[in-house]
Amino acid sequence: MNTFIKLSVSIVLFLCLTHTNTKAQCHIDDWTALKALYVSTDGDNWTNNTGWAEVTGSEPSANCNLSNLEGVSLIENGRVSALFLQSNSLNGNIPIEMGNLFYLEILYLPNNQLSGNIPSELGNINELLYISLDNNQLSGNIPLEMTNFTNENRLTIVLDLSHNQLTGIIPQGIVNSDTYLFFDLSHNLLSGNIPPELGDINYADIIDLSHNNFTGNIPPQLANIYVEYTLDLSNNKLEGNVPEEIWTKINSLSNFDLHQFAIDSNNLSGCYPSFLMENTCNAFNDYFLISEGNNFDATWEDFCATGAGACMSTNVYPGDLNHDGIVNNQDVGLWGLFLYETGPTRAAEHLNTNWNPYPAEDWNRQQINNEDIKHFDTNGNGAIEEDDCQAVTDNFGQSWSPTTTIEMPASPEETDYQVMLHPIDEIVDGFLVMNVALERRTGGSIELRGGHFTVDYGDIPGNISAVALNFEPFSWLGVPTIDLWYESTPFPTEKKIEVGFTKTDNVNSEGNGVIGQLILAYDNGARLSKKSNMYEFRVNTIGVHNSETFTQMEDQVLQINVDNSSYCQTNWSINENTPFQNQYKSDNDINTNGFVMIGKDQEVLYQADRTTLNNGFSVKAGANFEIKIGGCAN
Repeated sequence: MNTFIKLSVSIVLFLCLTHTNTKAQCHIDDWTALKALYVSTDGDNWTNNTGWAEVTGSEPSANCNLSNLEGVSLIENGRVSALFLQSNSLNGNIPIEMGNLFYLEILYLPNNQLSGNIPSELGNINELLYISLDNNQLSGNIPLEMTNFTNENRLTIVLDLSHNQLTGIIPQGIVNSDTYLFFDLSHNLLSGNIPPELGDINYADIIDLSHNNFTGNIPPQLANIYVEYTLDLSNNKLEGNVPEEIWTKINSLSNFDLHQFAIDSNNLSGCYPSFLMENTCNAFNDYFLISEGNNFDATWEDFCATGAGACMSTNVYPGDLNHDGIVNNQDVGLWGLFLYETGPTRAAEHLNTNWNPYPAEDWNRQQINNEDIKHFDTNGNGAIEEDDCQAVTDNFGQSWSPTTTIEMPASPEETDYQVMLHPIDEIVDGFLVMNVALERRTGGSIELRGGHFTVDYGDIPGNISAVALNFEPFSWLGVPTIDLWYESTPFPTEKKIEVGFTKTDNVNSEGNGVIGQLILAYDNGARLSKKSNMYEFRVNTIGVHNSETFTQMEDQVLQINVDNSSYCQTNWSINENTPFQNQYKSDNDINTNGFVMIGKDQEVLYQADRTTLNNGFSVKAGANFEIKIGGCAN
């Protein structure tokens, strides 16, 4: 298949890139270079040397015309732009004078008997777009000077040096274009590592490094390349795991045009990502060569048939601690839960907190959603430490697409815990301020290591210009920057603010009450909507945890009634779902029912002929609560 592809592309190149032969006085540099090529490669015995008698004299003839030479093409100024001498029995060395063909764009000399080194002088030809010296007997190193090509107008290179006897390493800087027809160094004696800079190639028909002596790991940067036909690294001495970036890229290409992916006959080992079974196993044919001659946990065939050898590990996305596909307030709340745990480090090339997937060995300790706690080690150094939280801040809002749904514990109908919003006052000078508290309906202290919640104010009328939730400088939870870390991130378009908090000292806090303040600012002191006398806040995605348990809490709603005309009721039965207002007046009775709390800094008046405070009613320290006798008119 590869030969067919190469021949097809070569024909296209010949038709598209061959310039019209132009009769012109030949340039002495070109004449000298072609003469040297003819002499060095036994031109008298070429299969076809038509017209090459022109370069056999001691100097160019008076009417020298290089366009008559078989396989030579010129550009309009008469300079040599292409040499096509395929399968022409060239026998000998490539002369150094070839470096003087300064306008040469195509050097096509495959399937000959060329020997010796590739002359470094070829690096003088800045215009080269197409180099094919494959199927010869060339030896020595790939010249470093071949990295000098600087043609800024080049669209595509092919570089085909396959089926020779070249030795040494791939020189640094050999990638000098982002598009290649062929990058083929196969069937040589090359050694050393595959350079990561090959990942600078954006597109290639063929990347073939097979049948050499390359060692080390497969660089994950190769996943940056869109390979149309062939990616072949087989028959080398590569070792270690196949980077998951490579598997991911292959999986994404498997429904497209990739015809061959070969990594067989190396020293590769490890497992197969399970996502390959969903797509890749069914998409490739016999040209997908993986496990033969390697040391994977199972053969490729068994993996595709039964799932044998599937990886029991997943990538770490730095900051996504619960591995649910997004970095958000839930990750903030979880972060302090496994401080100072240790486990296997990531590979050296994956010790990074940039937003990328990094293969990581499982630590075999699970968090609440059964994901491994290795995701808390955001920098991959093998320890969950204070600085790991920085990746959550840096990557907040970043997302990826999980192949499976992460299931958190179901939210119960009602828990003993409650996130409460205690309005300090109605809108004053364009601001609405509320205390945020964590309480228990049954009273008593809460033991916490961290938590998270979202406040949704999408139902509130008026144009809110800003929203912030700040934690108290000193509270029962701890002291920010000392032993407490929190993030409150507003999303103005969605009209919500996400909050997460966690202890940073590996110790639970015990208490209840106010933890911070939520402040909403209205543009120009906005007035209430005439269509509504209620402000409604929804608190959702609530979860808290200590060192032993995680509690997913039910969504909660707080309503604030700010219409003075509705303060008086015939009778009031106040419960935790009753809209908050500063005054509750009745011409008859007011009674409380169940959990009702007057919070810190709140000013509340109950005024009725008779007021009954039943079990579950409480007043927090710092509240201003008053009961008056008399009906609404008093």
